[in-house]
Amino acid sequence: MKRHLASALAGLAATSGLTLGLTISTASTAAAYSACKAGTECSWVYYTSAAHTVATGVRGYDCSGNPFSWGTTSPYVVYEVAGCGGGGPVD
Repeated sequence: MKRHLASALAGLAATSGLTLGLTISTASTAAAYSACKAGTECSWVYYTSAAHTVATGVRGYDCSGNPFSWGTTSPYVVYEVAGCGGGGPVD
């Protein structure tokens, strides 16, 4: 998640003029997605096209099982799972 979330935030900031001081908020819309396995966090990063360069939103669960969400969904989605031990994505 960290790799795609970072690029998603950068894409959102570049297209909307926002700074990267965004906070990821919890939202009930993420509850529609399956919870992650214990010891992992997972996310669905949504993009404007199949090129996956500009993100429109993210839905997912953090390491504590709390849902987070921002932006909007689209047909172009990348699913990621990351370990909660401080490492990178578990692809």
